[in-house]
Amino acid sequence: MLEASAETPSISQPQAAVGRTDHDRDASIRSRGTMVHGLLMLALATSAAACRDVGWTDLPVEPPAVGSDGGATGGTAGTSEGTAGAGGWGGWGGVGGFGGVGGQGGGTEVAGTCDYPETSFDPGAWQPDQTPWTLDEALAHLKAGFPGHWQGVVTTPWVPPYDVTLTFGADGSYSGACRWSSNMCCVAFYYGTDDDTSLKRYALDTVTAAGQVGGPIDIIYDYQAAGYAESGYQGDLRRVELDTTGNRLRFEFWYGGDYGPLKFDLARVTP
Repeated sequence: MLEASAETPSISQPQAAVGRTDHDRDASIRSRGTMVHGLLMLALATSAAACRDVGWTDLPVEPPAVGSDGGATGGTAGTSEGTAGAGGWGGWGGVGGFGGVGGQGGGTEVAGTCDYPETSFDPGAWQPDQTPWTLDEALAHLKAGFPGHWQGVVTTPWVPPYDVTLTFGADGSYSGACRWSSNMCCVAFYYGTDDDTSLKRYALDTVTAAGQVGGPIDIIYDYQAAGYAESGYQGDLRRVELDTTGNRLRFEFWYGGDYGPLKFDLARVTP
């Protein structure tokens, strides 16, 4: 987690009952937080079997199915196949899943898959930067050139390439969206939400002996009634590089240390 924000979700305390102690109230609040975390962990555990045959764990082979039963209660955690839970939330789908969207009501099953279209944006030719930067210079150069509006293509180990737009602020804020089916079948960083929130933060603060620049990026989820929050897994930007024009950007994104790489190939655009 990078920087705290006023948007950090909280759970309001109920009206105290007669004779109820502060300790009881604190325990109740902790219990609610544990329940939300527990549902996510259940999703992680049940998603593991989906990808062992292809050498990945805890990641779905296919996008999730669309849910059924638009009940009034919040959805349960999605299965490894990504089936939505009943109602409201539509299930989380586990790490690597998006959870199906909420049901259509009346208990009608709606089968659905995410048929990714061909990517439509050509970021143009890459012109390698051959400048012999020192390590400090390499970090400073990329920190200065990274902010801006970008458009391009994401390549992942799990789904077809897709088009994205990203904006990185000089203040460490960021936003992004898949350019089709945002928050349904496709999310800019594959995990989390494309919704804008001030909790979305990044930093370029490391450089390796080989001159590879990177840093953390906070991936935020929409937990509906509980609000926006991280899942507890840290995102990482790695191998960040600009070409010699400064208008082409490439980097790798990894999640939880092991899930990746998602490879971003971007061009600077005018918003």
